[in-house]
Amino acid sequence: MLQLDEAKCLAQQMFDGLVYLHGKGIMHRDLKLSNLLLNKKGELKIADFGLARKALNFADDGDIASSVASSAGSSPAEEARSSEDDVVGGNLGGSAGPRQQRLADRRGLTTRVVTLWYRCPEVVLGNAQYGYGIDTWAAGCVLAELLCGRPIFKVPDEVSLLDLMFARLGSPVPASLYDDARTYPLAHNMQARGGGRLAALVQGERRSGTHRPNKLDDYLVGHLVKSQDQKTSGAGMPALNLQNMPATTAECRQRHKEMLALMRALLAWNPARRCSAEDAFNHKFFSVELPRPCKPAQLRLDMQTSCHGDSHKRRRLDHRR
Repeated sequence: MLQLDEAKCLAQQMFDGLVYLHGKGIMHRDLKLSNLLLNKKGELKIADFGLARKALNFADDGDIASSVASSAGSSPAEEARSSEDDVVGGNLGGSAGPRQQRLADRRGLTTRVVTLWYRCPEVVLGNAQYGYGIDTWAAGCVLAELLCGRPIFKVPDEVSLLDLMFARLGSPVPASLYDDARTYPLAHNMQARGGGRLAALVQGERRSGTHRPNKLDDYLVGHLVKSQDQKTSGAGMPALNLQNMPATTAECRQRHKEMLALMRALLAWNPARRCSAEDAFNHKFFSVELPRPCKPAQLRLDMQTSCHGDSHKRRRLDHRR
């Protein structure tokens, strides 16, 4: 079973990798649990750069494409790359000239990125000027999955995703966050894909006049306390072993307040207020709050079953044979 110090070890390594990528001006744009690989030494590696590209307005004289090992892209990745290649000259922008880069910055990026369960609200609502927050939101979803043993936003479509975000995270802050139709076109276009249901959700929330509270703490604490007697979760991930955690909800909130604070910062509606990868890596959740992350070599995970996507990938490879 996954121990809390192990979950912290995996999460901190993930944020360490994001700090490096963002420092090089790279957005991964498809961060999820099944794209995190673990070797026998317990070292975590971020994989699958099929949707990665250079961040808007990032100035770098070198070709950053050589700093990552890119894997073959899936069909959605190829579609996303081709829509940007016309403007940028490559999915990482390494071959684009200054004029092409300025043109790309004005037109923005494709929103056909990130696996649905890890997709941030600004991308869902059509904002093509997103930044590194697209990765830190996804990292927050991964952290929640490590802690709770199941995806926090397991839904079939974007409308259900946004609806669940409202239920779990409360009303957007500030309330006027999505009022700009040019920045968030799908929050206003009633003729958009899905029959304008995304716009109907956002406008309905805006007109309600009531501010829904953020219930993320309730969700996390509820799952942590409940999982004390569970050995595995429905998603196939090992459930968090809470043998040494407080039994009551109030005690759990108090003892793990830094964990809750980090999760709120990662899953913030406003990307401008969202926690950066560097701030997450240096957060008190890892450096102060007990238990502290174990060393990678101390991970006690079963390498055959530690990732929920492993069995699916194994079946897919067997089928191809």
